[in-house]
Amino acid sequence: MSRMLEIWRHHKILATAFAVMVIITLALGLRLAFFSIYWATHRDLPIEAWMPVGYIARSHGIPVDRLKQVTSGTVGDRDRRSVEEVAGDMGISTRQLIERLESEIATYKQERRSGAGS
Repeated sequence: MSRMLEIWRHHKILATAFAVMVIITLALGLRLAFFSIYWATHRDLPIEAWMPVGYIARSHGIPVDRLKQVTSGTVGDRDRRSVEEVAGDMGISTRQLIERLESEIATYKQERRSGAGS
């Protein structure tokens, strides 16, 4: 403990910078652990009306651009609108859009399986 006090007395800026870096490292490590656990338990969720297209893409491991194609260009980058809102903008029912998204996901996964086997 006396060594720590000596370092603090003689190197306050360095000790403060070290403490800040330790706190930042811990915060980023906790964030990484949280997101890793979250996405490990939220794989291949059934599509629901509240979900944004990006969330669906991440849950199913499909590039978001593939699902954006299904929305006929109504979903932009970082678009947080729900499937229900996007379907309304497209003039179709939420169920129809969900079916289209499910079909695209199934097609993508089939392409991945057949591509991996060749």
